[in-house]
Amino acid sequence: MQAPNFLGQYYHAGPPPPHSQQPPQPGLGGYQPANASPFHPGSEIHLDGQGHLAGPPGPSNVQLPEPELPDPLGVGDDDDSTLDTPGGKKKGGRPRDKVWELFDGDREVAKCRYCQWKTDHPKAFRMRAHVATCELIPQDRREDLQRFQEEKEHRQAIKKEHAEQLGAAGGGAPPKKVKRDHNGDVVIGSAASRPKMVPAPPARSPITCHVLDSTSGKPAPEMRIRLDRLNTTGFVLQAQGMTDNDGRCSTLLPSSTRLEVGIFKITFFVNEYFTKRGILSFYPFIEIPFEVKSADEHYHIPCLLSPYSYTTYRGS
Repeated sequence: MQAPNFLGQYYHAGPPPPHSQQPPQPGLGGYQPANASPFHPGSEIHLDGQGHLAGPPGPSNVQLPEPELPDPLGVGDDDDSTLDTPGGKKKGGRPRDKVWELFDGDREVAKCRYCQWKTDHPKAFRMRAHVATCELIPQDRREDLQRFQEEKEHRQAIKKEHAEQLGAAGGGAPPKKVKRDHNGDVVIGSAASRPKMVPAPPARSPITCHVLDSTSGKPAPEMRIRLDRLNTTGFVLQAQGMTDNDGRCSTLLPSSTRLEVGIFKITFFVNEYFTKRGILSFYPFIEIPFEVKSADEHYHIPCLLSPYSYTTYRGS
């Protein structure tokens, strides 16, 4: 008796027919079993009396081997087969840097193929720095790596410029997703909940000052400041300003001003400051001359004052 299986093939129901001799192998003499197994060509599959799959006759404790399914991708079980291949992809990561073409190793250690230099926990920037200094690496390989890096940076610059143009046109990148909990609240630590970076402070004047009031132990705000420069006829006014709430004046001159070498004088109008606070001052004003010897340096003049004394020095 024969019964069809799910593949539409027919198999013997019951014990297999007796064979007086060993059947020839498939392909030899044209013999092919009618109920051949798709996984084990040349073997037969038998069904018991109830239509269930039955093993071949023999001891019941013999386990049949698991069928080996075909590997359509041809990669096998080794998921890290490209790990040591320069330019390949790390498992679950981005493509490797081109500098790996000059090194052997893995994520733990990398060794230069031309010398004995090696590094633990390799980083691409560290490996490129070695390539730039290693004299054993062929010049054409180094130039090839340098050319690749320049092209990569050029592409990144174009991409950045394009993103800036989209932002200026109002078509910026889509907002990043925000992590939320089950209640819909923003999860602390997500990108949207982090404070934005504070922009850098504006460029300062090449000449600045800072006034501290020793009577109160605090900065001296709202004190008038004057800056003069000495020429052949005497001191000439250059700028005027006022100290802020921190006792500083960082806007005497435009930040783009290039100083001229020479003698300058800064004046603190301390009497006005103390009079507003009901304090008598021994000094109507304080003049501090100083010399600019290099136009590329920054000059900072702090002043620690009281109604009857003051101290000054060159700050930073």
